[in-house]
Amino acid sequence: MSRLEWILGIVLLVLLAVVVGLALSLWLGPSTQMARLGSDDVALAAPYVDDVAPTREATAVQTAKSAYITAEKAAKAWQPDAVLVNATATWPQGVQAADLKAGQETWGFIFFSPTSGTTAVVSLTNGVPSVSPRDNQRQFDLLDVTSWQLDSSDAVIKFLDNGGDAFIQREGITVYSMTLSLNDPDDNGRIEWLMTLLSTQNGHSLTMKVDAASGEVLEVLDAS
Repeated sequence: MSRLEWILGIVLLVLLAVVVGLALSLWLGPSTQMARLGSDDVALAAPYVDDVAPTREATAVQTAKSAYITAEKAAKAWQPDAVLVNATATWPQGVQAADLKAGQETWGFIFFSPTSGTTAVVSLTNGVPSVSPRDNQRQFDLLDVTSWQLDSSDAVIKFLDNGGDAFIQREGITVYSMTLSLNDPDDNGRIEWLMTLLSTQNGHSLTMKVDAASGEVLEVLDAS
């Protein structure tokens, strides 16, 4: 994946959040909390688009947990108290179920340092992490990362088994993204995966929230 394709992937994630947020507001009403997860994390990631640009040729795809091991070491070297805020990946357009099952992609991680009040994005190229710090105007009350049990591969299987596979077969060309959030998006004390498939042909979407500790499917929205 070229730098341009990576940036376009982030842009697609923003578009996904907009589409999903609109669908959720229509389906669940304006008081829904589910839409906040995508919009909050995309808004947080937006300033880092130019900093996160690994290439598929140079970066081996990994599951989120595998990539996190290296990313955390780099984050701790940046700030010893750095803690994970979220992790995000977007798969190329036209992804099929077989491509998703391994849960492997290039991941971008955002970390927060409470003492310095700064955030940083960590990306990996050729297995070597790069850290891009940014000033931060926001404080986070983050959940303990040790509660994160469900790797991206396990979360994807939950997604496919609960409508994702059928959505791909029905809609054809789709874009898939997933975000792990530790900032308690629904104020329920859960670390959550938010996963979305978007049809590029008609704007149909499938969105799912999964508890990243227990694997419980929390919510499914098929906006077709």
